[in-house]
Amino acid sequence: MQTLNRAKLIVRSHVNDLLEKAEDTRKTRGLMVEEMRQNVRDVKALIAGAIADLKLIEREIDAHGTEADRWEDKAVFALKKGEEDLARRALARKGEHISKADLYREQIGAQQEIIDSLKSSLKTLETKLDTTRFQTAKLAAAERLGTWQSTVGATPSAETVIDTTAFDAYDRLVDRVRDLEAHAEALAELTQGDDLEQKFHELENSEKVEADLAALKTKVHPEDQGSTPATE
Repeated sequence: MQTLNRAKLIVRSHVNDLLEKAEDTRKTRGLMVEEMRQNVRDVKALIAGAIADLKLIEREIDAHGTEADRWEDKAVFALKKGEEDLARRALARKGEHISKADLYREQIGAQQEIIDSLKSSLKTLETKLDTTRFQTAKLAAAERLGTWQSTVGATPSAETVIDTTAFDAYDRLVDRVRDLEAHAEALAELTQGDDLEQKFHELENSEKVEADLAALKTKVHPEDQGSTPATE
């Protein structure tokens, strides 16, 4: 989320400054190239940050997966010791980590979309920067020959050089990430406190825990399956 906000603020502020200063054609040429160079540097930094955020999400998924496995091992240990209630509680904790891992997995797609959008914008900026450098060099050469107006024409405007439409997609991405964060906050609230919503959440999860417990019993004590009480 912070990555996207920085993208909008940095790039759009550069573009706005450029448009405000674009009245003097000759002075603007150098400014235009420098601003575009800065935009390229900024977007590269944002891509690096977005990739780092993606790796953090992946590490969270791995960490919660490891914790889920650890709590399942504890549940197995408890069952072997005849502590069924303790095993049930361990399985409930395992379920919490699985839910959190699933939530982070939902963020993977949105984060990758952010990275892809930034890379696409970077490619556009670099292409326009190369074009602007070439045009600027031609204009400078034409000016030295005194034929600027007749042979080359006017310097392209900042609006035609910098395409900001790619950055409009950031708003939609921000909304998507915000929705995922709201989901994460809701999940955190459900795992805290003893309010009515928490009680219903526990009730809804109890069936899942019981099903997991039954499956674990089959795994730990297979000899008990299929046996029937003796009848007289």
